[in-house]
Amino acid sequence: MADCLIYWKDCSVELNEFTSDTLGPWNFHYLSKSRYLFDQIERRENLWIVIFDVDPPPGDWLLIERLSVTEKKHRPEFARPYQIVGDPKKSVVFDIRKQSDITDVLHKLNFVTGKTILAGGAKISQSLQTYRPLTSGDSTLLQQYSKDLPTVSRLSEMLPTQI
Repeated sequence: MADCLIYWKDCSVELNEFTSDTLGPWNFHYLSKSRYLFDQIERRENLWIVIFDVDPPPGDWLLIERLSVTEKKHRPEFARPYQIVGDPKKSVVFDIRKQSDITDVLHKLNFVTGKTILAGGAKISQSLQTYRPLTSGDSTLLQQYSKDLPTVSRLSEMLPTQI
C-alpha cells in the first residue's frame, strides 16, 4: 500500500487514562477497529498521526507521531483488535508543545485518491474519519516538514493537559 495519515481522535482521553504498561501510541502501538487498515498497511510503511488540539480555541492541527510499522497483531480481546506495532528506533514522537498548526501542510496533501482536504479548523476531522493513504510526494512533504520538529522519546513525556 503506502504510508497513511491517521487522526487520533481520542488522544486527550486516552493519554489521561494511560499507564506505561497499556498498549497504545505512547509506546509505539496503534490500535484500530479497521480491519482494512490492518490488512493494507505493510511493514516499513509509516502511519503519520495527527491530533486536533482545541486549547486555545479555535484549535490547531499537530503532528504527534510517525509510527514506522514493524509488526501487526490481531488481538480480539481488545475493543480495537487490530494492533499495528511501530519500531521504537525508527518511529518518531513529535513534541506538540513546541510546534505550530499544520493546517497548511494538510491542505497540500493529495492522497492516493486525489481528494485533497479543503476544510479548515475542526472540520478537517471529517476528512480524516478514516485513514488516508498518502502519495510518495505526500510522504516526502511530511518528512520535510517534520525533519526540524522537536521530538521526545515517548509521548508520556508530554503532559496530558497539553493535548
